[in-house]
Amino acid sequence: MSVEMEVGLLTTAVDNLTSAVNVQKATLDGSVATATVQAAASAINEAATLGYRDETITHKDQAYAHSQSAASAVVYQDLTAIAETKVATAVDVFVYDTSLDSDGGAWRKRCQHLSWYNEPLNTATRGSTKAFPAVAVIVLETNKLTVYNGDDPALPMWMVFTSSVGSHIHSNDALSIIARDGLMAIGKDIQGLRVISFLADEARAWKMAGSSYSGKASFPISGRNAISLWDMSGSGIVNATVNDVAFTVLKSAPTNPGTGLPRPTIAVATNGGISVIKDDGNIWDITGQSWPVIGVSFNENKELITTSISGDDYAVYDIPSSDIGHTARKRYYSPLNAVTVNPGKDSPVFTCLLPCFVGLPSGVSLLAENDLAQNEGMVAYIAANYNSGWLQGDTKGAYMASTETPSLIASGELVVNGDFGLTTDWTYSGPGAGEIVAGQLHLTRATEDQSAAQTISGLVVGKRYRLELDVASITAGGKCRVSVGSVSTILNTADLGLRYAYFTAAAITADLVIWATGIGTEDVYVNSFSIKLADEDRSAKANGLVITGTLTRTPVAAGAKLVGYGGFSATNYLEQPFSSELDFGTGDFCVIGWCKGPATTGRVIIRESTVNDKRRFALDCTGGVYRGFTTGSVGSSIITSAISSNTAEWKFLLMRRLAGQLELYVNGVLAGSTASADDVTSPDLAVLRFGTGVFTTSSFAGSLALWRLSATVPSPAQIAKIYNDEKHLFKENAQCTLYGGSDAVTAVAHDPVTNLLHVGTSAGRSVFNGLQRVSRTTTPVITAISAVNGMIGEQ
Repeated sequence: MSVEMEVGLLTTAVDNLTSAVNVQKATLDGSVATATVQAAASAINEAATLGYRDETITHKDQAYAHSQSAASAVVYQDLTAIAETKVATAVDVFVYDTSLDSDGGAWRKRCQHLSWYNEPLNTATRGSTKAFPAVAVIVLETNKLTVYNGDDPALPMWMVFTSSVGSHIHSNDALSIIARDGLMAIGKDIQGLRVISFLADEARAWKMAGSSYSGKASFPISGRNAISLWDMSGSGIVNATVNDVAFTVLKSAPTNPGTGLPRPTIAVATNGGISVIKDDGNIWDITGQSWPVIGVSFNENKELITTSISGDDYAVYDIPSSDIGHTARKRYYSPLNAVTVNPGKDSPVFTCLLPCFVGLPSGVSLLAENDLAQNEGMVAYIAANYNSGWLQGDTKGAYMASTETPSLIASGELVVNGDFGLTTDWTYSGPGAGEIVAGQLHLTRATEDQSAAQTISGLVVGKRYRLELDVASITAGGKCRVSVGSVSTILNTADLGLRYAYFTAAAITADLVIWATGIGTEDVYVNSFSIKLADEDRSAKANGLVITGTLTRTPVAAGAKLVGYGGFSATNYLEQPFSSELDFGTGDFCVIGWCKGPATTGRVIIRESTVNDKRRFALDCTGGVYRGFTTGSVGSSIITSAISSNTAEWKFLLMRRLAGQLELYVNGVLAGSTASADDVTSPDLAVLRFGTGVFTTSSFAGSLALWRLSATVPSPAQIAKIYNDEKHLFKENAQCTLYGGSDAVTAVAHDPVTNLLHVGTSAGRSVFNGLQRVSRTTTPVITAISAVNGMIGEQ
């Protein structure tokens, strides 16, 4: 178990800022023998030397040792009670750990000559200590900014900035806060960017060029709440409404002679694009999009990452050296890409952005980029009731990712007389002919649309259903429109044969209607119509599996959240009817998933025709070991591993075909390979089936979980990451979803020291180490989270 994992498992301090701002710190520094719990930051006080950074490096090891015996709950309760008196509502919160600054926080010891250091203490806007805190908790309200002293477990106020015309943070609503290297940046509505430099003892503002109250303020920080004169110097930014701000320091950054620290590069996300204030003083804009940019950050490669309300949901740029358009991005991810940030279940409106972590109304997306091949990266979707695992590249389906334990029972056919074998059960409306003739529904549009309808029942609210329509013909220029409840789809003249759609039931009944529509006289002939319960596909394709019979779902380990699917037989299985998405031809593809015996023989997953065993691919158990194969029109390519399939342990299987080579991995290790030039595109409408065969029956006697198919293949490094991250989900008591019942993410934060991801919802804060949730709180997160070195600030 890694140190980061162990830190994540600690019960952490919950510090509410007036029933909303929750500031939490792992106050774990003290004696194991006496079980004393003491805030790590408070051990670093005014007498701390430049060895502060060395002390914080050992923080994680100390935290683990102390956690073994520290009775910390009492201290956490006391901290919570103190914090509740701090503030009413916060727009943003930032935990500023100065040990992460370019000089390890040494700048704090060079401020004795500055105005704010020598101003009167113990006032309404100034606390009781002179020095800037080693750890500061910065709370941004609509019209006020308060810096709290995180070195003191009581979290006293250290300094207050009030919002008024001409003051350092000026009037108008505040939107975001960030700090680094003695700089504190505030994003404002209409009033642009405000940067407070504690070491330079000054305030600067960037708005539109030549705007009032921009440039440098006439008063130093001690006059922060007075009406300053502003010299309106410097260039403007692209828009005066700043939604987010990010700092980075480049290796080539010049030193600021006034502070002795390197000059930062500042990225500003606005309603009109992005402005980048370079360390040489130049300002370069990224423009061209017609939507607000709401998030901005820098990744470890010093690339600029942005997120927008629509369009380029998640875009990556090199730091610009001139004004550029938004299409100059290096990479971008959206529902239109093979690797998607948004799983396609809601509009791409992000609530928060950090490098590789995006909050959505439908959950949180984790992105593991492939810098060399954009469409071959990986994404994982986590919500309140599922965890998709890692989806690589052009994923065609992600199945059995559920945490629901009730048995999965087929609904049966919900459409009455959907094969049109009778002339009853459908109601017609509109002028023209509506009839069932020779096993086909025939609708004719004359002067108005003609429809056939029935009410289907037996739906389960919130469940996903698969609609299958077999269209025989549509008059040239005409259309066939189908609706179930509020969900509808329109088919054109060329959309013949089997067509599929999915919908989520909003009620136990729904009106099903088929129209002949267009602008003239149109004829529509339909061969059949079917609606059945489907098990969710968690990829962006959203093509669920039809349930046949009954399948059991049980936790993959005692107390674990993820469930395994079992009970497979010739009459109990999961199936996806023909989809051209899985016609991989002779090209690359991969199949990924987890299975557990006992099983010596049986199909795990196979795609083949119901009428022949040609042009197929499969993973199965044969003779007590795992096997993967492809079959063309003549002959097969087969890989047999030497690893037993008849065990009580979960195994990770991955079969990939890359450049004509078929490979089988077991638990992330290559177990065998062979040449494969087989064409697996089926001429006979092959189906995908889990747990049993298609052309011939051979059922798998074990359990399955987290199965995926992709038209691209993961690299060996990606395979190792998938296995090493997902294996933790199959351990006892492993949690893998957002805590509570809400998918809607309100805030996201990544702790750069512990490497833990914090995700806020209305149910509380979920803490993830990789794909596994390692802890949680139950206080709702409303707008913001900040996390550094185990200290958590949230609103």
